[in-house]
Amino acid sequence: GGAETQLATYDAAKRRLCAAGLADGPAVHSAASLAASLALTTAICPFDVTYTAFTAGPTIGRPHASPAAAARALLREGGPVVFLRGWLPLWARFLPSSVLTFHFYEQTRRALLGSYLQ
Repeated sequence: GGAETQLATYDAAKRRLCAAGLADGPAVHSAASLAASLALTTAICPFDVTYTAFTAGPTIGRPHASPAAAARALLREGGPVVFLRGWLPLWARFLPSSVLTFHFYEQTRRALLGSYLQ
């Protein structure tokens, strides 16, 4: 799911940045959050496009029997790239929340436990 993708990417990006010699702090947290938001958006976008096509189908005269049927119709009509439609606005929505969430988490952890997430 989305949360797993976001958390795993944040952790991997933060570890790589720190291993490259960057000091663990707000700059590393921002960069890792950026990477996490990119991965989250890419993982979620196909589901968002499919769900939108499925739920909007009846109102636009293109009902689908199921989300899987909506996905097959999208793939047939637009090819694989259709599942990334709306990627940029979705990322614009995820980026701020990702950065704020991880900054808040890291700063709270540091304040309460005396260190950042290792």
